[in-house]
Amino acid sequence: DVTLLVIGDQSTVGTDKAFQGQYYREVATVGEHFDRDNLDPVGAQLDLLKAVVAASPNVIVVLIHGRPMTFGAGPGDGYNKAYTDAAAVLAAWHPGEEGGAAVWNILSGEVNPSGRTAHTWPRTVGQVHQYVPYYLEQRTRPITNQYADFAPATPLVPFGWGLSYTNFTLGKVGLLNAAGSPCDERAKGCNVSLADGTFSVQIDVSNTGKVDGKLVVQVYFSQQLASRVRFSQMLLEFAKVSVKAGATVTATIPVPLTNLEMWSKGDDKYVVESAVYDIMVGQWAYDPKMAHHQLTVA
Repeated sequence: DVTLLVIGDQSTVGTDKAFQGQYYREVATVGEHFDRDNLDPVGAQLDLLKAVVAASPNVIVVLIHGRPMTFGAGPGDGYNKAYTDAAAVLAAWHPGEEGGAAVWNILSGEVNPSGRTAHTWPRTVGQVHQYVPYYLEQRTRPITNQYADFAPATPLVPFGWGLSYTNFTLGKVGLLNAAGSPCDERAKGCNVSLADGTFSVQIDVSNTGKVDGKLVVQVYFSQQLASRVRFSQMLLEFAKVSVKAGATVTATIPVPLTNLEMWSKGDDKYVVESAVYDIMVGQWAYDPKMAHHQLTVA
């Protein structure tokens, strides 16, 4: 047997405008000017989730929500144990009028999910300042170090994370110059000029499962030496690649050099600095199998 549990927030957008004043504020739990001091489910929903998960080993949690969520972040709740004990969690956000059909199509297997998190989900509100973006954490605390109360320092859900009914592997990864020719990275990396305006990432994507699926290939970058402090890893580009079961496709992802830009106060505009950039390609932000390449912009 499978238990389907739907929890989450009531948006101000979907709340009847007849509910005004204080009652309106009591009904809605997320929206503009509806800030909260914690990210756990509102009201008794966390207690309900913990009770259902304890009673059934096959709980699918569907979240109807408007913000990242935690699920009992403190030690008394086992540091989000209700989340890790659930068989699956589907983040539906506020999916609109066709949301019911979309959710059912994913749960029934009619559609193979391919969405990825566009936010880092912290384990507790105490991590929020360290995970906006997630890689700021690397500047302040190694992710292998627990907090003083023994809570894990890793995020609950990392940026770019998502599951599928199949599995993917990334094969050969290379950089192409503006002309579309492979770079000779054995010599001195991939060299492009600002006048070129673009380069490309070429990658082999294999579907090793038995179900057709789509993978979001994610390209990140880090500037080795910059005129100002930049985050140690930032999203550069991404592409959703469709792959039949058992097949391998070669995807080419164009990357405008403007994606490397940052604001220059002195120039009063966005600029791309002539520098060496590390280019990383993987399936999510903290993918241990991330492929690393080097790009020199002159």
